[in-house]
Amino acid sequence: MNEELTKEVSDLEIKEAILLIGPDKASGHDGFSASFFRHFWTDVGEDVCLMVKKFFVTGELEPRMNHTQLCLIPKVADSDQISDYKPISLCTVNYKIISKILVLRLKKILGVIISDNQAAFVLGRQIHDNVMVAHELIHALKSKRDCAEKYMAIKTDIRKAYDRVEWNFLEEVMRKMGFSEVWIRWIMTCVRSVTFSIIINGSDYGHVQPTRGIRQGDPLSPYLFLFCAETLSQMLRQTEARKEFQGMTLTKHCPSVSHLLFVYDSLFFCNATHEDSTRMAKILQEYEQVSGGGGKYLGLPEQFGRSKTKAFQGIVNRVKQTVDGWLYRGRYHKISTFLESSSGTNPSYGWRSIQARKVLLKKGLQRQGNNGKMMVEELWKTGRREWDEEKLAAVLIPEDVLLAKQIRLSRYAERDEYVWPYTTRSVYS
Repeated sequence: MNEELTKEVSDLEIKEAILLIGPDKASGHDGFSASFFRHFWTDVGEDVCLMVKKFFVTGELEPRMNHTQLCLIPKVADSDQISDYKPISLCTVNYKIISKILVLRLKKILGVIISDNQAAFVLGRQIHDNVMVAHELIHALKSKRDCAEKYMAIKTDIRKAYDRVEWNFLEEVMRKMGFSEVWIRWIMTCVRSVTFSIIINGSDYGHVQPTRGIRQGDPLSPYLFLFCAETLSQMLRQTEARKEFQGMTLTKHCPSVSHLLFVYDSLFFCNATHEDSTRMAKILQEYEQVSGGGGKYLGLPEQFGRSKTKAFQGIVNRVKQTVDGWLYRGRYHKISTFLESSSGTNPSYGWRSIQARKVLLKKGLQRQGNNGKMMVEELWKTGRREWDEEKLAAVLIPEDVLLAKQIRLSRYAERDEYVWPYTTRSVYS
């Protein structure tokens, strides 16, 4: 892992990072946008590459390169309170190139070190997966008396936690995760060298040197916050493993769910008892103390609201097979396959939506053998792993039937799988 993260940076890697930065996004204090670097790459490319490679050799940044301007954008008309404005961080493209390279390398290994309870920003996962699981649990709390009496849900808003993360905590978390000292030095240089000024009426004012917090607007920041949240996730997992409190379970066939972490929000589930709620509060307090973070309790989250169609637009088509096997199987089709499943009793809106799309899915799916070339299972004798001569004769010429019969089926032979023939990867999306 560390060899891949800390390998020498190539010119191609630098050029790729530039192409991933929005060309027309607002520039930093130096006034140069990504579009400028793209257009004049033949003139400035060599110097940019030298600048970037110097950082990855020395682990040091030129001070002004990581200076960030804060621009306050009004969220409402006639805004007169500071809370009426949304701060936008304007980082220099020079810094973003370095940050993007770090992100591109980090994304490749996130799936290994970040638990399944976190879905945002991790390759191969969709944040919609956690949305669907959360909705299923909340649906049960609202519609099933036994769940409503036994379990409770807590929602926290951790939006402000970005500003409160202690740098020493972040550094130690990366060390515990097994990152090399070289990688940690690169990351912490990006974090600690930042300075701020504020744009007021088009002019630059002030000079702020922060001592904690993760800057929003930096491509690297969401991934660093995943590390911090992973600490909370592990604290909850360990407490549950010690049977000191219990997460929410829909049926005996479903796994226990104690928490789901999103970008800015978190959901926690436990028994509606004084003991479990006290334990949950203690874990959150301990996490706040060690991380410098802290959230605001907002109570039980509501359903998706009136516009369910809008809320679920595009989600159903992206629900992965892993989610189906993880929670929906235990709730709705524990003894059948997904394609054989039905809506069941008192289904959630999410499950009904998936069932509605299944009609289209069945029309397009095709079965193929595990070698990807022919259907094998349908040529076996029913209930046995032997060739059916009549079926072979129906699809093969006599000479090929003789050859096929000479192929012995392994006792470990796999069943055919379903594929979606309308995409290059044969995966429904």
